[in-house]
Amino acid sequence: MQILFWDGVDTVNYGFTDRYLAVYTFGLMMHKSPIIYKECFRLIDDVAYLDEIIENYDSAESVKIYTNLIDNLIWNLGDILKNLIEARSNLNDRLYFEYGKNIG
Repeated sequence: MQILFWDGVDTVNYGFTDRYLAVYTFGLMMHKSPIIYKECFRLIDDVAYLDEIIENYDSAESVKIYTNLIDNLIWNLGDILKNLIEARSNLNDRLYFEYGKNIG
């Protein structure tokens, strides 16, 4: 939204000095607005998803916690093991940046 705001300010400023840049900047605003609109709603959806996760996992007795953990381990166990093996070899070779990427 801040990008659109400053493009609007530039459009008004260019309106007094250079009409071509004013029209060009207005066109940039029209081009960027759908992209920014989608990104803003993606952020709103992410926040709503985080609220749902916090609500579902509020208690340690929730069955959803354990079923999701088991589900994630089943689907991602191969990747986890591969990253652990690579991390160990990177640590032995003193490649600390690669080690950090694998652990992350």
